[in-house]
Amino acid sequence: MTAGDSRGETAGGEAGTVTAEFAVGLPAVVATVLLVLGVLLAGTTYIECQEAARAGAREAMLHSSAEEARQAAQVVAGERAAVSVSIDGSWATVKVEKSILVSGLPIRVSARMRAPVEGASVQGRPAKGT
Repeated sequence: MTAGDSRGETAGGEAGTVTAEFAVGLPAVVATVLLVLGVLLAGTTYIECQEAARAGAREAMLHSSAEEARQAAQVVAGERAAVSVSIDGSWATVKVEKSILVSGLPIRVSARMRAPVEGASVQGRPAKGT
């Protein structure tokens, strides 16, 4: 056996190993990238829900109107979001929910804000300074 023969056999026997290793490793890389993108999408959606709930709570706090608060939150959250507002005594609660699809799995992201309703504790009395 000559040196040239052994090199030829070695190179010929390992010719497909890089392709096989790539074929095995590629799905893992793709799954990792999809997972990272899904986490970023869920985080972004959560921030959108938080901002929408904050806008709705601010509107409810200032105007004591559940409908105005719902509209304000809906504008910030977008059409696909579900917004619910409840005013219970001197507190307003705004909840915003939004569904996203991460790697084929439906995930529901939600945020809730509570704010005191201005003037609720002093109904019928004028504010100071008026």
